[in-house]
Amino acid sequence: MAEDLPHASRAGWRPSVTVELILRWTAGGSVEWRNPLLEEVDPPRQRLVRVATTHIQVKAPASIESNMRIMASVLDKAGAEKPDIICLSENFADRGVQLPLLDGRSRSPVP
Repeated sequence: MAEDLPHASRAGWRPSVTVELILRWTAGGSVEWRNPLLEEVDPPRQRLVRVATTHIQVKAPASIESNMRIMASVLDKAGAEKPDIICLSENFADRGVQLPLLDGRSRSPVP
């Protein structure tokens, strides 16, 4: 869903911005906007952000449980540096795990 939003202070003014609302990967979900409005605000103040990244290699064969222990250890080490954000290694949970794709999913309860 894309919508051109009216500007709060100029009647009839068409902004040069497109705002999209996308909902994916759900069979029965829905999403809706009510009265969206584009308002001009002061720019945010500049600030430094401390970023930590991870690049973790595991030795195959591995297990999801062992990978999670490794990730927890890396997060503990990175957390000691007090980052604002930690960028995690992609697809790390099942890296090196020798299971069919569906059997390799994490079985952690998700609320």
